[in-house]
Amino acid sequence: MAPDGDPQHELTSEFAVRQWIGSAVKSIQWSYGIFWSLSPSQPGVLKWGNGFYNGEMKSRSRSKSEAQQQRDDDEDTCSQRSEQLRELFKSLAASESNNTPPPAPAKKPPPAPAVISLEDLTQSEWFYLLCMSFIFNPGQELPGKAFAKGQPLWLCNAHLADNKVFGRSLLAKVRRYY
Repeated sequence: MAPDGDPQHELTSEFAVRQWIGSAVKSIQWSYGIFWSLSPSQPGVLKWGNGFYNGEMKSRSRSKSEAQQQRDDDEDTCSQRSEQLRELFKSLAASESNNTPPPAPAKKPPPAPAVISLEDLTQSEWFYLLCMSFIFNPGQELPGKAFAKGQPLWLCNAHLADNKVFGRSLLAKVRRYY
């Protein structure tokens, strides 16, 4: 819940963060952006806070120029796909925890336009979805190191990175994301 205890403020803040990430990711044409936040249940641990997916989608398997035109024509496509991926992760997480559904938000966001399954995911969508399950202690991998130092860290040539520095690189290599 938001520091002031207002559930509506929390939803507004989450939406604002998602919009901010989306604007940044689109402007530099990255496939996705992730905002890691402090876990309320595990002090000092970073967990998935929010994210925005801007990569290729199976449902849009067209040429790059056609895909870009679709993005230009439909501003909400990436936002909707980001929401679908979040909902898929929640569904998978709920089924793993003895079929206990996740707690309902104070105000439910509009439903995503279509349900997706694991078979519907591209390689980059799979990697983005998997990142939602990661947590980092201070000093652990890049997010934890950036948090511990209190400054951003950039990784170039991630496909060449040591797994100790960037543990997710092994998963990315296995899934041929790079």
